[in-house]
Amino acid sequence: MNELKQLTDKINEFKQRTNDYLLEVKNTIHDIERGNRPIDPFVLSYFTYSTSLSHDNHSENIIIANFHILNLSDQTLKNPIICIQLSENSPFSFTGKYILGDSEQQAPTNDTWQRMNEQADENEYWLRPMNQDELKPYEELVYSQFQLKWFQAASYSGSVNGFVYFDQKSEGMSAINPINMSGQM
Repeated sequence: MNELKQLTDKINEFKQRTNDYLLEVKNTIHDIERGNRPIDPFVLSYFTYSTSLSHDNHSENIIIANFHILNLSDQTLKNPIICIQLSENSPFSFTGKYILGDSEQQAPTNDTWQRMNEQADENEYWLRPMNQDELKPYEELVYSQFQLKWFQAASYSGSVNGFVYFDQKSEGMSAINPINMSGQM
């Protein structure tokens, strides 16, 4: 008889937890519908790249890479900005397609990016797309065909990370797969 009472109490406790949880879900949905609670946008950013590595001290090594940003949310994300960050003392020399902030080049094309930080900074590249100020739901934005080059010394080590920022995500989100390279002769 005592076991039956314990079992009944346990079932009632689970029912109460379930009701509390459902009430919390309903309140959250109601808050979102009324605009009282922002939805945290889900963005996936990642690198795709290929490498050409030499085992000769006098030959250049190269990585050709793309940085992808995929909006997997139902929200339109405003003002995308990316940061490509090279590790301190990395052997990499970065080259990519971008114009400088004060450049007076021809009208930008659809894939033109603008560098927003100082050209003298060789460890961080803050870039924004010139012709795209939003990323719609389930769309992708790509900073394509940038290159990392270096000559192999006795040993080398370096990494590249990517971050993406939007008005809705000012603290930024990092890429899921930083590029890491190391080696020795």
